[in-house]
Amino acid sequence: MRFLLKFMLLGTGLILLILLLLSFSMPASWNVSVNVTSKREPEGLWNKLSDFNQWSEWSSWDEEQYGVPHFVIEGEPASIGHSSTWKSKNSRGKLVISDVQKTILPGRGGFERSFRYISSIESDDPNGNGEITLSFGPNRRTEIQWVDRGTLPIGTGLLAWMLEAALEAKFEEDLQRLAHGTELKKSR
Repeated sequence: MRFLLKFMLLGTGLILLILLLLSFSMPASWNVSVNVTSKREPEGLWNKLSDFNQWSEWSSWDEEQYGVPHFVIEGEPASIGHSSTWKSKNSRGKLVISDVQKTILPGRGGFERSFRYISSIESDDPNGNGEITLSFGPNRRTEIQWVDRGTLPIGTGLLAWMLEAALEAKFEEDLQRLAHGTELKKSR
């Protein structure tokens, strides 16, 4: 019986050591890019994307995992400095718009609008950035692209890998909801 207990403890320790080594050997960063297409008018989509006050209509929040959030939104929507700060039992962070662009696409009869942001995810200091771009062309469809990237502390490679997978799935779900006009019940 003692041998079996020692064997199980040794095996558990070995598994934990392997996970720790794996986490240190993996990059402690994430890089997510999601693209969706919408038939909705680009101006309406732009207003919902570039105004953090409207994110609760299409961007989900998992209250079971993160707790009930408290959001503070500041600044003029679609402008540099517009920000969303959140804090809950198990999460905190901030997004701040750092750049806004509108480009006419000559010869294509369309345009592109985008904003870049700086993020502080589970940190007081910036540790990520991203960009959301709308492209509207002659096919009367709007392409929406969300790119997000960042870094975590050294030794958290396994966590960064899991975060990347979770963010990709969440961004895809949220952008599909936005693209098809399916709104969430307001809980924020």
